[in-house]
Parts: sequence; structure tokens; C-alpha cells
Amino acid sequence: MNRLHTELDDVRAFHDKFGVPMSPVPALLDTEAVRFRIKFMQEELNEFIECHDSLDIHGSADALVDLVYVAIGTALKMGLPWPALWAEVQRANLEKRLAKPDGSDSKRGSPLDVVKPPGWVAPDHTGALGTTTDFPSIFNASACVLRRGEERQNPDLPSVAIESFLESVTSTGVK
Repeated sequence: MNRLHTELDDVRAFHDKFGVPMSPVPALLDTEAVRFRIKFMQEELNEFIECHDSLDIHGSADALVDLVYVAIGTALKMGLPWPALWAEVQRANLEKRLAKPDGSDSKRGSPLDVVKPPGWVAPDHTGALGTTTDFPSIFNASACVLRRGEERQNPDLPSVAIESFLESVTSTGVK
């Protein structure tokens, strides 16, 4: 069993339960949504740093899982084909090698690092995402949340078919 796919499914179930909007196609997020997700991931990273510096293994573990949870959730919101993207990054990462014992070949100056050897081939996500000329599409997750709020406040509000509503909030071109 591939745990990553199970964790991806867990986060998808969380999003489904709480009505967190997810793009039906690979897309960038609207400015408000991406700023929120960045802040959310930064909060979890900061929590990890604080807990680790305080020698709190439980807090460190929780913050690290939360960081991954939020990162996977962000990928789902963006409609990214996570398993295909992961497989390509894994392929490229496995072609790397350990840094020299003195870390002199590491960007981070550490012997704990892995480095790109000569001839290393970066991940190519064209197969999963298409060509860059197909982008950027922008998924207006904020509009989805506003629509959900309107529907909660006014249950008699006519419902828009989910496919056409999602299509209306996913546009091509930067806005």
C-alpha cells in the first residue's frame, strides 16, 4: 500500500467534509486563496521550529504532519495530479548523490545534503500538467467559499450546477 496516496485520500476526505473548494483541473489559486495557504504553511513551519527548539518531540511531530497536511491540501485545491507529480520528483531525486564530506558541493554547505550530479535531469511535469502554454488557469477558490456562505445564509438561493459554477471560477489567464 502506498501511504502517500492514502494520505492524499485522507486530506481529500477532509476537504469534502468541510466543502473546501478544489479545482477540477490543474490551476493556480486566486491571490486571496494562495496568500491564505502560504500563511497557513508558514504557521505550521514556524510551529515546527518552535517545538523543535523547545525539544518537544510531540509538538514537532504534530507540526510536521500539519505542514504536510496543509501542503497536500493546497495541491488538492490547485487540482494538481499529485501521484504523477510525486513520481516524477522521486525519479529525479533518486538520481542525486550525497554531498562531499566537507559539504563543499552543497548549495547549503552541508555534508548532510544530496546534490545534483553532472548530467542530472530535473523533474519534467509536462506529462502531468501539459505544456506551460496551457497555463496559467486561475481557480477562484475565494469565490467558491463566498458562494457556499451565500447558500448557507439563504437556503432558497437557486443552486448553480457544480460543473458550471466551477467552470465559471476557473479561468485561463492571469487576473
